[in-house]
Amino acid sequence: MNHHLYILYSTKINKYYIGYSTNPDRRLSEHNSLQNKNWTQRGQPWELKVIIPYETESAAKKAEKKLKNLKSRKVIEQVIESGDFY
Repeated sequence: MNHHLYILYSTKINKYYIGYSTNPDRRLSEHNSLQNKNWTQRGQPWELKVIIPYETESAAKKAEKKLKNLKSRKVIEQVIESGDFY
C-alpha cells in the first residue's frame, strides 16, 4: 500500500496544510467535513494541491515532518509546482 504526502490550501485563511495518508482523497473529505473539529475546520473549504507517493509510511511521515519543520511557504509552493519532495 502506498503512502502519500499531501498538501491542502485554504483561500479562506490563505494557509497550507501538510499531511500524510494512504488515502489523501478521503483525508480531504474529512478536513472539509462539517463534523471536523480540528484546526483545519476554520480553513474550510480546503483544496488538494499535490499528492506525492512514498513507498513506506515512515518515508511519508519523515517527508511531512521535514516539510513542516522548514516553515517555508516558498518551499511548499515549490513542492506543489514540482510535485516532488525528498
